[in-house]
Formats: sequence, C-alpha cells, structure tokens
Amino acid sequence: MTGLDLRAARELAGPPPLPFDHPDYAAALTYLGTPVIAAGRPVVLRPIPGTDAVDAFGPFPYLTPPDDPQAFRRDLTALGAVSWTAVLRPGTEAAASAAFDPLPLKAHFAHRRGGAALVHSVRTARHIRRGRARWAIAIEPLAPCVDAADALHAALEARAPLSRVARVDRQHFAALATLPGVACVTARCDGAVGAFLAFAEAGEEIHFHLTAANDTALSGDAMYALFDFMIARFGASHDLHLGGTPAGANGAGVGRFKARFANASTPVLLARMVLDPAGYDGLVARCGGHSWFPSYRDPRDEHGAAAG
Repeated sequence: MTGLDLRAARELAGPPPLPFDHPDYAAALTYLGTPVIAAGRPVVLRPIPGTDAVDAFGPFPYLTPPDDPQAFRRDLTALGAVSWTAVLRPGTEAAASAAFDPLPLKAHFAHRRGGAALVHSVRTARHIRRGRARWAIAIEPLAPCVDAADALHAALEARAPLSRVARVDRQHFAALATLPGVACVTARCDGAVGAFLAFAEAGEEIHFHLTAANDTALSGDAMYALFDFMIARFGASHDLHLGGTPAGANGAGVGRFKARFANASTPVLLARMVLDPAGYDGLVARCGGHSWFPSYRDPRDEHGAAAG
C-alpha cells in the first residue's frame, strides 16, 4: 500500500478518538449535570429550568462523531433527553453533516504541520525569549499537577468571565488525569507551577484544552513560553488545535495571542438533534424561544449557537 493509499484509508476510517470521547471521561463532566453514556460516548443530562424535562449536552470541549449516529440518537432518546447539542471536533464536519444538522459556531486557531512557518514580530519574539529564560517549561503527567491546575483555573474563573461549560471543577482535572493521551505542559519557577496547559493527543493531532496562569506568570511571559514550547516540540509532527476566541471582555486579547502561534484556522460547528419534537415545541412555547439552539434555553446563560 502506497503512502497515498494509507492516507486515504485513514481519512475513510476517521480520526482516532480523543480522550474526550472515552466513556471514562464522563466522570470529568459532573460539574455540568448527570454524566451518561450514549453509543459509547460520554454526554451530560441537564435539567431544563422550570420543568421536569432534561436535555443532553456534550461532551466538553467537543465530540468526535460516533461511528453509528443512529445508535447515538436511540440511546439519547431512551435516556429521555428532549434535545442534544455539542461542539464538533474540528475537521469532522463532513462526517457529521448528514446526522447532526450542524450550525457554524466560530473558527479555531490551528498550527498545521507542513504549513507556513511562523514569523514573529520583534515584540512577540522578545516576549518568548523573556518567558523561556525565566520559566522552566516541561511536559508532565496531569495527575501530580491537579491541585495546581485547579487552583490556577479557579483564580482565572474568579477574575475573567468564562462560559458555563468552561467553569470546571477539581473533579474535572482529576478524572481527566486518568485518561491515556492527556498531559500538561507547565511553567515552573523555583519549583512552583505558575502556568499550565492541559492537552490531549490522538494520532497526529494535539488539542489544547484548558490553560491558566497566575499574575506573576502572566506578567513574566509564561504563556508565551508555553505556546512556543508546544510549537517547537510538536509543530513538525502534529496538527495543533489551539482553541478559539472565548466570549467576554478578555476574548479579543486571547484571540490575538493565539493568532501569533497559528498558521491556519479551522471552522468549528455545533451539532444538534431534536429528539422529542413535541416536547421541544412545548418547551419553546412555555419557556420562550431564542434564535439559538436549543431555543428554549437563554443564550446569555447557556452554550449554543445562533440558528438564524
């Protein structure tokens, strides 16, 4: 079999599953609701405010489309969910288009192996040099870093607006740390973790998941050092998915920062299914409709995407 044949076979088979697709990842999602398994994929059942009904979400941060979408639908319906929604794994748009009626959500930053080489500005290069000189950067198992990661992320949540799905708890880090393919890169000074980036590896892809830094690390360019380290370590062998621009006042600045380490962008879609049409329509009539999905949930408080 030639190299082209191998590539075609891999594309036909689909990408290897991410740790977020593993059934054991369900234990990391308790902060969002009641974790359940549908067609082997972890999802969360969430109570719909003001009702006795539930809908399904996830997993967070995104889902690799299951091999059998109809079995996935049957399992979710059997669990009593009115609807289901999740962000789709970047690069799986074609596989999901028929089954999940996806909506465009946003673009994520990416660094493609074989893509254009990064050309940093003088200012960015200076930040990178300062960060690499000050901080000891290393890849570590997540398990021994759970307490540090949880404390840093909790401090981030206290000072910056995060979406509901991104407001994780310690259990999220602890469960994540048990999964193969998960690690973190840390920035340490005098042995203490000032910044971390938790990531997942699957085949030739690396997906940045959660990151946070304390004030000393932020002012000391630790984040520049972390991102530069990951590009230097994996940029020639993997496609790196850096995430998108978050909502909130700090979102634009985060987006500009990530763009400095990206040589590509990739669309990210929101998958959706109405599992109980009559129940869904009744909830819209009762709770009020929004131009997001699911339209009975208030988009100011819930994760979704504009439907129109």
